[in-house]
Amino acid sequence: MKRLFHPSSIRGKLTARLLVIFALLSLMHASSYYTGYQHQSDLALKAQQNDQREVARLIAASIDNLINDTARVQSANGIFLTKSRFDPASAGQYLSATCKAFPHFISHSLLFPDGKVAAGSAPGVIGLDFSSREDVRLTKSGKNPAVSHIYQVSDKRQCFAVSSAIYDHGLLKGIVRTEIDGKILKRLVRTKRNEDFVVMSPDRRWSALSQSDAFRSKPSKTVLEQASFARRALLRGRTESSTFELRNSERYIGCAIPIRSAGWVLVTASPLDKTLGPTKAILTREFLITLLLTATFLLVFWWQCGVSLLANLHRLSLGAAAVAVGDFGKRINIRTGDEFEDLATAFNGMAESLQIRDRQIYNKSAALQSLLDVAQVVMSSLDLKTVAAAISQAVNRRFGARSVAVYLYDDHSHALDLLLYSGYTSVV
Repeated sequence: MKRLFHPSSIRGKLTARLLVIFALLSLMHASSYYTGYQHQSDLALKAQQNDQREVARLIAASIDNLINDTARVQSANGIFLTKSRFDPASAGQYLSATCKAFPHFISHSLLFPDGKVAAGSAPGVIGLDFSSREDVRLTKSGKNPAVSHIYQVSDKRQCFAVSSAIYDHGLLKGIVRTEIDGKILKRLVRTKRNEDFVVMSPDRRWSALSQSDAFRSKPSKTVLEQASFARRALLRGRTESSTFELRNSERYIGCAIPIRSAGWVLVTASPLDKTLGPTKAILTREFLITLLLTATFLLVFWWQCGVSLLANLHRLSLGAAAVAVGDFGKRINIRTGDEFEDLATAFNGMAESLQIRDRQIYNKSAALQSLLDVAQVVMSSLDLKTVAAAISQAVNRRFGARSVAVYLYDDHSHALDLLLYSGYTSVV
């Protein structure tokens, strides 16, 4: 049995060739898998990017609406307060009522054109000079409404300020300034979709105003440096998409969109594993199934050829080896109905013919040996009885006769005279 798996045997050669074929087919499947994965990945990334663009547009529109709605409230309150006679206390009550109506308002103040606080929801701010605040400076320079960068209030809450100018016949009569809790942005984002996101303000530190857990442990500046497409989006004023990597080496696909009313940039991101994971899992499963089917097919082929066909060849080789050493009685039993059965039948016929010829040769050899024995006796003696005894012994050896009678023919009487008899019965 060990010879069957020897490298030089037919089964060994067949096994080696099938292994080579399996390796080539595996490489072909791997190449197809890689090409298919690249194609499907590109489609999945494009679909994810388009999806993120839509989500980012909705989020940016919601933030724009928040700022514009705040500006409308500020304009209405500012017009009402500047055109009516008011004292700081009553104006403060009015502004406080507005803060209660909009829970995301931290403070709501009316400023004189020079930037000092005339009235506010918090009485302690009256008289403070806000002229150096970024949003107030932008408002006085003509931007309306103006949105500040991100900063923290005393209780460490992140917030931003929106300021709107109040004009009367082209003259600046006052400024309404509102501080807004940054948590409102996270609620707006969650109402659209539960994406990883960060809203960044282009100040010196690129502060993050509101962010999801994926970005919370990462400094916003580091995020922006690794997501340079966010800066491009802000500078170019259009949506940008790209992939980037955070400190934990996890790759993300992101979309950045500028929030024009605030001068901010919104980045939405999704892990690549989340985007490409299903595609990779499906293609990997198909690849493994293909390899399994290929291996199964080659194994079945090897079993059919290596066991069924080569087993018949092994039977034929054993029969040939037996005949080669003179075992003409060896027969090969193959019932496959194909060329192997025809070859086995022809081999059995050849063995039977050789067996018959061997028997004939043996008989002729025995007869010749008997004649040789008789000839030797005749050559050594002229006594008729001695010659008859030699013939009797030769016939006994040749034919195994039970009795032998030797007669002498008389030419004159044309009769047979008994010369010698040996055996169990009498001859009359």
